[in-house]
Amino acid sequence: MNEKEFITAWVSKLSGDNFKNFPADFLTSSSVYEFELPAKSILIGNEFFGAYEIITIDGQSVLQADSYSKAKYFVYSNRNKDRKILIPNDNKELNECVAAYEEYLDEIIKRIDKSFKMEFPESKTEDAAINDIFRSLNINRY
Repeated sequence: MNEKEFITAWVSKLSGDNFKNFPADFLTSSSVYEFELPAKSILIGNEFFGAYEIITIDGQSVLQADSYSKAKYFVYSNRNKDRKILIPNDNKELNECVAAYEEYLDEIIKRIDKSFKMEFPESKTEDAAINDIFRSLNINRY
C-alpha cells in the first residue's frame, strides 16, 4: 500500500454512516433554535471587537458569531452543507457540543496517525495525509 491508497482507504472508512454527524450526534438539548446557513463552504474569518466573522471560501461575509466556540459550531455544522441547523439556546450546551465533537475528531486523528506510522514507519508525512483525508471529507478542526 502506498500513501495515496492509505488516504483513499481512510476516506472510505470514514465516509457516510461511519462518521458522526455534527451537530445531530452531539446535541443533547431540546432547547434549540433553527438557523439557515448558505449552501457554500464557510470558515472562520477575522475577529472584530469580540465577534468572529464567518465567511465563504471566496471571502464573502456570511454572519458574525459572538464567540469563537459559536463560530466553530457554525463551521462544523456546515460540513454536509445542510442549510438549516439547530443551535442550542444555552451557551454552555453549545460549548459542550463543540468540545465533544473536537474530542471525537482528535480521537480519529490519533487513530489515523497510529495507523500511518505502522504502515509507513520511515515516513514523516502523516500530517499531510491526515490533512488530505480531512479535506476529502470536508472536515475542519479548529
